[in-house]
Amino acid sequence: MVPMADGVLELASRGGRIILRPRNSKSPALARFDGVKVFDYNPKFRVDARLEADAKNVGVSSVAGELGNNYDSPGRLVFELDGEEHSLIAFNRPDPDVLWVIFKDTTGGKSTYGTGRSVSAKREGDHWVIDFNMSANFPCAYTDFATCPLAPRENYLTAAIEAGEQTPSFKITSDGIKEQ
Repeated sequence: MVPMADGVLELASRGGRIILRPRNSKSPALARFDGVKVFDYNPKFRVDARLEADAKNVGVSSVAGELGNNYDSPGRLVFELDGEEHSLIAFNRPDPDVLWVIFKDTTGGKSTYGTGRSVSAKREGDHWVIDFNMSANFPCAYTDFATCPLAPRENYLTAAIEAGEQTPSFKITSDGIKEQ
């Protein structure tokens, strides 16, 4: 991070390229930010899962086209929701008791951000717990100027995950701040 007037300039690497992200503490978007809309907590969206091991490196596309990334995956998390079995490719995190999931469900583009959300799975004994109530938007839900991952096709759920964060009320675009 490089300090600058009213904020900082963040350097990041995406797809082998260096990108710059200005962070302005006096941004009009920040001034009108009124919090994140979320669904009411619903215990049905806290599910137990088993890990089906299939270690591999997975290429994940980005909303910014060629700026995708590769992530190490230990396999798939398999769980049941409303009597149906689903599975999601999970990705390793620095903590071996936490996995990261990028997913899209049938609420995408309606009540939740269209390209997907993320959620962590936590190991509890011999199984994993995914609490979709903790699902979060990527920065791309708030601005067109971010480089967020897209959910892998295998992680498109046929269920409606009405849990976690909803579509933000506005987004920063090249044409200014727009209502969503």
